[in-house]
Amino acid sequence: ADPDFLGWGRAWTDEEGAYSFRTVMPGGYTDPAGPRAPHVDLAVLGSGIMRRLVTTLFFPDFPEANAADPVLNLIEQAPRRETLIARRTGPGRYRFDIRLQGEGETVFLDI
Repeated sequence: ADPDFLGWGRAWTDEEGAYSFRTVMPGGYTDPAGPRAPHVDLAVLGSGIMRRLVTTLFFPDFPEANAADPVLNLIEQAPRRETLIARRTGPGRYRFDIRLQGEGETVFLDI
């Protein structure tokens, strides 16, 4: 465990809507609903958005855990599930695009 890890963070977008953040790779855990795959929960706030949007970023490195994750499996259509899985861009680097509407719209969770 990283002694400097706070368990949460904050990121802003630039003029083009890009953002970045660094974190440790999370571990999976057991939830009453079932085993959870390693993931990062994200809240999106912004001008013109009337409520907080919540989504979850999953990692492509854990296909078996992702396949068993009870939250990811709530999404019936495979293409919609794919909007929650980041793409690896290099060693320890991932890209996770958040789309608020339109084709490839990110799945947001009602919590």
